[in-house]
Amino acid sequence: MMKHLYILIITIVLLVSPIFVLAQGGIADSIRTKYDTISYWSGTADFAFTLQQLGLKNWTAGGDDLLSMNFAGRTLAVKEKDRFLWRNIFEANYSLTKQGNQKRIRANTDNWKIISRYNYSLESNWFITASIIFQSQFGKLYKVSVDEDTGDELLTLTSDILSPGYVWPSFGFTYSKDKDKWALSLMPVTGKLIIVLDDSLSNVGAFGVIPGENFKSESGFGIDGYIKSEIIKNIDVESDISIFTRYNDFLQTDIRWNIILRFKVNKFFSAFYSNNLIYDIDVSDKVQFRYNINLGLAYDITF
Repeated sequence: MMKHLYILIITIVLLVSPIFVLAQGGIADSIRTKYDTISYWSGTADFAFTLQQLGLKNWTAGGDDLLSMNFAGRTLAVKEKDRFLWRNIFEANYSLTKQGNQKRIRANTDNWKIISRYNYSLESNWFITASIIFQSQFGKLYKVSVDEDTGDELLTLTSDILSPGYVWPSFGFTYSKDKDKWALSLMPVTGKLIIVLDDSLSNVGAFGVIPGENFKSESGFGIDGYIKSEIIKNIDVESDISIFTRYNDFLQTDIRWNIILRFKVNKFFSAFYSNNLIYDIDVSDKVQFRYNINLGLAYDITF
């Protein structure tokens, strides 16, 4: 349990750290411009915590007791000056569950992502864009099964920190009339680095690496899209999609699509619906899909 607590603390620290970047950036800009008090930094931070408990006693319809906790957060730090726009995002999701007679609380969702995009404005809403995305998780995730003879739980490691890890550097062009609401990027120079540092996973060729190898690199063409909008009052939608096609095989295309619907109840409570779709031939030849519905504490900070 202490390990999970440490992970949650690390998550919060990483999410809050851009606040200090904003403060330091503002101070530095003020020093350079002497008496000019304009800061070129701005940002937001969104946090949500949800708790679910299901208890059953003499429930003839069946089912198991359930305890679930989920933490999600996202920070955005933006520096905009003249023709330059630098956006930095850190987002994380971490959940713990205990179901039925399971002996321990386990991480069920675990992922984080860092996105840094540097844009230089051209004419007619076009930008030159250099971008890097770094993605992994905080700790181990397991597949749980039961021994048919003894009834004991069997844990099979499925992933760990930097197993996998993904790095996507890219360079290209972005078109956007309103950078805060939508953008479309064409990235003709895009790389994909797959990292699998755990030897037990790399030895079986997990996540597309050659068995026994810890890294796999690919190059190709990328398309990224982003949209954020208020559908009606207190209902927001945010979605992004990323498409990566390899130069050496245009039929092998990775797709990652995320969407979040937020229903704001008041300043402190919100409901969320999110889904994640992944098609990555390095991992599976099937489309992966996950959705989540939560109601809980949520708070926004604007800098």
